[in-house]
Formats: sequence, C-alpha cells, structure tokens
Amino acid sequence: MSRSIPICEALAADPARYMFQANLEWLKKATDYPEQHLQVNRLQGHLVGLFEAGAITFQTFEAAYAESHAFVWGPPS
Repeated sequence: MSRSIPICEALAADPARYMFQANLEWLKKATDYPEQHLQVNRLQGHLVGLFEAGAITFQTFEAAYAESHAFVWGPPS
C-alpha cells in the first residue's frame, strides 16, 4: 500500500484550505481501518467541494481522489 499522498499534500499547502489540511493530517495519523475509512471519505468530500466550487480542475480532482483511495486501499488491481 502506498503511503505517499503528494497531490493532496500540495492542495493542503494552501492556507485557505485549513480544513482540508486537517482532514489530511487525521487521515495520515489514522491507525485502524474504520478511522482511515472515515477520514478518507471526509477528505474525498472536501475534494468534491473544491471541484464544484471551481477551486481545482477535474484532472486535479481525479488524481487526488485516486491518490487518497490508494492511500487506504492500495493501488487498483
């Protein structure tokens, strides 16, 4: 399972996205599956909101969504 999440970390670097940054940190600190599942769902919800608000492109949304999915469940098979 990949533990790298650079696209999401780049999005979280914007100070205006402090809640996204907080959710990303919670996801990275989660140690059990139920908590990881909860946090990745929250993070992906933020991604949907950023995309709908026009703050990120569809390509960025798609890449960050796939990256966060792989963080919890591993790369697609």
